Amino acid sequence: MISYVLDSNFIIRAFHKNNPEHIFLKKIIGKNQIFIPTIVVAEVLTKVNHEEKRSLNALLEFSQLVDLDFMLAEKAAQIRYQTLKKKKVFLLDCIVAATVFKTKSVLLTNNTKDYLALSIKLKSF
Repeated sequence: MISYVLDSNFIIRAFHKNNPEHIFLKKIIGKNQIFIPTIVVAEVLTKVNHEEKRSLNALLEFSQLVDLDFMLAEKAAQIRYQTLKKKKVFLLDCIVAATVFKTKSVLLTNNTKDYLALSIKLKSF
């Protein structure tokens, strides 16, 4: 079974029923394991209205939150260090990528450019 890590831009677009992200999310909820880094939750909460916040809370019931612990922080730092010479990748994106490595998942994102320098599996819409 494929597991997924959700990026903030995917989650925000999934709140709108006509978007392909919404349709895909409905397909995988309850069938696939879904991971959401807590840093992604924080980012989403800075960009949503009250109704979308309720949708986020509902999504969290079907997802496993991944907290930033020492091992994840260390992996994120390693990713950031390795990419500094190629392309500047923001630390937040490195934390998300480290979560993908830790959970052996596919990243659902629309910001593929943020992750092209990394060797992770991703799906965009």
